[in-house]
Amino acid sequence: MTNQARASSAPTDGGPSSPLDGSAAIPLYRQLLADLRRRIFAGEFDRASQLPSEAGIERAYGVSRITVRRALQELEQQGLIQRRQGRPTRLTPRRLHGPAEAELDAELVNILSVGFRTETRVIDMAIVPASAEIAARLDVRPAAPVHRVVRLRRMGGAPLCRSLAYLPVGVMESLSRATLESEPLLLVLVRSGLVIDRVEQSIAAVTATPELAGPLEVEEHAPLLLIERLFRDDRGRPVQLVYLHFRADRYRYGMTFRTARDKQQSSTRVEPVDMIAGES
Repeated sequence: MTNQARASSAPTDGGPSSPLDGSAAIPLYRQLLADLRRRIFAGEFDRASQLPSEAGIERAYGVSRITVRRALQELEQQGLIQRRQGRPTRLTPRRLHGPAEAELDAELVNILSVGFRTETRVIDMAIVPASAEIAARLDVRPAAPVHRVVRLRRMGGAPLCRSLAYLPVGVMESLSRATLESEPLLLVLVRSGLVIDRVEQSIAAVTATPELAGPLEVEEHAPLLLIERLFRDDRGRPVQLVYLHFRADRYRYGMTFRTARDKQQSSTRVEPVDMIAGES
């Protein structure tokens, strides 16, 4: 039986709150990795200070032992668990942020993991005419209909981030408020059949406007971290533009770089190998 077929049989009662999707573009072991990370950060394993056995995870998620071991290997590399042969898989001391690979699949998992670890409330959602700026970014004509979704993410009872997302109506005809409050928007896109091939990201320091200060419960002009992401599918089409305003006192984004010399050229480039996205 293949991983894809087995994933559909994962239990929904008493098991993880985000069952894996064997038809999604993200590999099963990365989905499993994201969900185990979510549960670790949510404290679900704190009482026992260890994860279930490989066999237990295999049964709970309906995936192969190879898939389980690949996910556990990633968790160990990220410093979240400790594994020794013949002994239970132990949790390492809790960290509020963890590394992820710079390759796109892993960064998407990192984005999903942050989404699963926060409580989300939809502030507003509507279909609106695209402004000239939004139309240019999404490669649609000015005033074309686009989804506009405003959400507030909270963690530990306090606001963490306000998200403002735009999506072409041609990409997603309809969106559900209930779905957007229970799942990351990225996961909704992937489950619709889209293949995310590229993410263009920029980061800037900004100050809180009155529109942002209220929901984020900060003073006007308080420092915020703005992360802007443009997601493209495997055809190069923009499918989502999102502006994330994080409270600077609750969020940290870090990267570790290494140099890699191109063997065919004399130039040297810098490649990110570890990325951190989490709360400070």
